Amino acid sequence: MKDTLKRDASAYQGKTPTVPETSAPFFIAAKKFDGLEAEYNGKLIDQFNKHLKINTEFNAFRLNREECEVSPDKIVIIDASNDSLPLSHESMRIFKTSLDKKGVQIPIVVVNERDELLKALDGNAHDTLVFSQCVDKRAYDLSLCNVIEENGAVVVPGKLTAPGSVFSDKARTYDLLSKNSSEWDLVAHFYAVHVGDDSVEEVVERIMAAVDDMECQLGIKKFFIKPAEGGGGLGGFRILKHGDDYLLPDMSKVSEKSSVAHPSFIDFDADNPHVIRELLWIYDLFKTEESTRDTYLKLNIEQMQKEMGLSSREETMKAYLGVSGEKQHEAMGKEAKTRAETAQTIVNAVCDFENKFQKRYHPIVNRQIEFGTWGLRAHYRLSTEGIILETIYSRIFQIEFSPDGIGYVGADNISNKQTGALEIVRLVPINKLMVNAIGGEAQLFRALSSGAKAMVQLLESLPEEERCRVPVRVQIDLAAPSALLCEGNADTARGLSLASNWERLIRNSNEWLEDALSYYSWKKS
Repeated sequence: MKDTLKRDASAYQGKTPTVPETSAPFFIAAKKFDGLEAEYNGKLIDQFNKHLKINTEFNAFRLNREECEVSPDKIVIIDASNDSLPLSHESMRIFKTSLDKKGVQIPIVVVNERDELLKALDGNAHDTLVFSQCVDKRAYDLSLCNVIEENGAVVVPGKLTAPGSVFSDKARTYDLLSKNSSEWDLVAHFYAVHVGDDSVEEVVERIMAAVDDMECQLGIKKFFIKPAEGGGGLGGFRILKHGDDYLLPDMSKVSEKSSVAHPSFIDFDADNPHVIRELLWIYDLFKTEESTRDTYLKLNIEQMQKEMGLSSREETMKAYLGVSGEKQHEAMGKEAKTRAETAQTIVNAVCDFENKFQKRYHPIVNRQIEFGTWGLRAHYRLSTEGIILETIYSRIFQIEFSPDGIGYVGADNISNKQTGALEIVRLVPINKLMVNAIGGEAQLFRALSSGAKAMVQLLESLPEEERCRVPVRVQIDLAAPSALLCEGNADTARGLSLASNWERLIRNSNEWLEDALSYYSWKKS
């Protein structure tokens, strides 16, 4: 029998409260995951979970859920979502419904700020179960987690995933998953730049030196620099080598100043029909919304088809890709700067960053991971059956179809940095076109396996007695074509409600609640 609880449309209005509830962009996006469009996405999740279950590499850890002898007097859900996403509100409703069915009365409160959290714990922290699932360090971090646990509260997942711990610091994440830079199966080569008390000019010189060294050692031309801590693409930028010169396609995520974003061109196999079909699908997807159409479509495929006298859009896209290589090289040459000019541009942007946020910029220099046209986001949970995949979805990148070729512009978040528009159309379930373009389901599962391996390594960092007790839930960003992990977000599960099938979300949330109550009882017994 299906659960009668339905999505609460009012929770999906985000920052558009004047829009009718059922017309809110977040609600429309979420409903995609309940319909026919997401059936294939759901089948992929089920197939991969079968793969996890029979693979001993992934099911070595499984929760030991015992009968709950001690229950909390209160449940507190930490929600610090800057975008007013629905996860915590929906989690509270699901938890309440589940507890009501069992005749258990436990008050549940959602808090957004640090003061609210401390007030909710005041006087009865010892009898409180805290869920940290949608957090920001301004509301909750590792130091605060230590304090409230010392006061007797039980926090899930706890210190393992709190901001300030391993999965919120990119350098520590990469160290963990590369086994101190000795293995590169899960993450791209990287270099953590030392900052200390040195000047911005000295730090930027180390960035440039790392780029030069990695180019020399690895023969690569594309790099991505980002701060060790932060989210939403804040502080990230690309460096591309063009001969002896350098390109900086977009520095707006560092300086926070509006700037012209030049495409960071993507290499495509024009002879692969699956790639051609996927690009046409994305082109058509962008045409459905005025904001994406105006921002990313700088050419008209249909008009090009007429001008070229070709019989199909597929032929036109192939011809377009075939001639864009030379144009890209020419366009890059026009924008390329000397090393000194490039360094000064970065210095100016980093100074803006540090002045605006009143903190040092701690950069990580990465070999740019090959993502293709979309980023894969996967949510994993440790359950009584072992590691399971809760949901997967994609975020189509901000890619521009220009006369010179197709390239990245902007960051991977759903809000456009330059226009401020919420481009929810780019948040979609995985479909067959996308899977075929990366090489098929085997390649997708290879990428998802990288996320599961990262989860294993994270669990191994727990004290042995905790590994089969803590109901860990994490969100991991993956590059499907390369099967490399971009970053782990741990507590940051903001998109889980937005991009899950509703019935599946209810089932997973109820299991997580039961696992958390069992963990609470174990901690208190």
